[in-house]
Amino acid sequence: MSRTCSRELVAIGIDIVEISKVRDLLSYGTRRVKRVFNPSELAVVGKTAPPAANRSLIRRMACVFAVKEAVFKSLGRGWGQGMRWSEVSVAREEGGRWSVSLRGQVLRRLRALGGDRVETCVSTTGNHAIAQAFIYKIPNPKTSSI
Repeated sequence: MSRTCSRELVAIGIDIVEISKVRDLLSYGTRRVKRVFNPSELAVVGKTAPPAANRSLIRRMACVFAVKEAVFKSLGRGWGQGMRWSEVSVAREEGGRWSVSLRGQVLRRLRALGGDRVETCVSTTGNHAIAQAFIYKIPNPKTSSI
């Protein structure tokens, strides 16, 4: 987060996901998976094997799920409150850093809060994926004091 030191923190969201719950989600079939994960996120986890059979892919999908939930929480809303899973896209940058792009109601909510950037932090344990989302804005130089 050193890239955002000159920014003002607006909100924080956190989520923890049981990796086994993501495995369960995958067992429901493609339709439900496609409702939660968009094509670019499914590309992030790869297509080397059926996701339900690959522990590494399940962990990565749990990370994506946790990031989306953390973003919703940082915005003070849930996906059932006018926001859709598809409006938050999670990507993995070179070097392994997770990033998000927002659109639709999610982007409008970010702007309504005065935010202009979302940073994420993701980690996994043996059984859980944990994500935090930090909403930042560039401080107004006329009102900021150092």
